[in-house]
Amino acid sequence: METFADKAQCIAMDLRGCGFSSYNKPISTIHDLSEDIHLFMRETFPMIETYYAVGHGIGATVAMSLIQNYSHQIKGLALIAPVIGKEDPRCVSHNIFKVPMNRTIRNL
Repeated sequence: METFADKAQCIAMDLRGCGFSSYNKPISTIHDLSEDIHLFMRETFPMIETYYAVGHGIGATVAMSLIQNYSHQIKGLALIAPVIGKEDPRCVSHNIFKVPMNRTIRNL
């Protein structure tokens, strides 16, 4: 994050049940976690209409779910070692890679 701090506002959040976050609701799907991020951004930073999503491991999988559900808000993705499940309705669809992206993180 330090690399981009002078070019962009960087926000790091723990996913529900991970890191230092409180675990107060059960997680049924990856989409639950992407909804958490969507609500957090909408409520905490309503002035930010579009943003880049960066995720590592399960966070990368959540970022893929985020773009599936809120593609109009995501400028681009950086996925680091994503965890991709089997074709299962509770997992992120493999069609995520068909979502058109017209920008890269280099455009910051």
